[in-house]
Amino acid sequence: MKKIFLTLAIVLLLSMPSHSQETLPAAQDLIRVLNNEKIEYKLEFDKLGNVVVIDFQGDNISQYTIRALFEKENPDLAKIAAYDFVSVKNVQSKEKILKLINTLNQRYSFAKFIYDDKAKTLDLTVDARFSNDVKGKYVNRGQMAYKLIDILSYICNDCYPALMRAIWN
Repeated sequence: MKKIFLTLAIVLLLSMPSHSQETLPAAQDLIRVLNNEKIEYKLEFDKLGNVVVIDFQGDNISQYTIRALFEKENPDLAKIAAYDFVSVKNVQSKEKILKLINTLNQRYSFAKFIYDDKAKTLDLTVDARFSNDVKGKYVNRGQMAYKLIDILSYICNDCYPALMRAIWN
């Protein structure tokens, strides 16, 4: 009986889907750029694909993390995001922070600020579509993703003081 149970357990374990440790081509392209720029990162694997995680320190914000998410099912798409980069748990006026988010979304129209009412945090995200070939011309996905990370990093650092004023005043 133990032998049958053990055999069944092994068969079940082997048949379960596993998170592939495969690094997707777009993630490889970004990693190549990050290595050339000597930027530290972590590569994470999940059921959807790869996540390249980079920790930053800014002049206005002490520490924040930006993630580049690459999916197996959509190899030409990427989401670059700074999740939970601002906590708004102590916000004096929800309306004030929403008004500022609206202003920031207009100012940085290619990125979006998202208020998570449940977690009481702000996210900053940008979605991108790119491929290796656009109208016969080579497009460096790694450079494009790196530039979007750079832009999001700039925005996080640039808008942080205004967000803090809205939260605390």
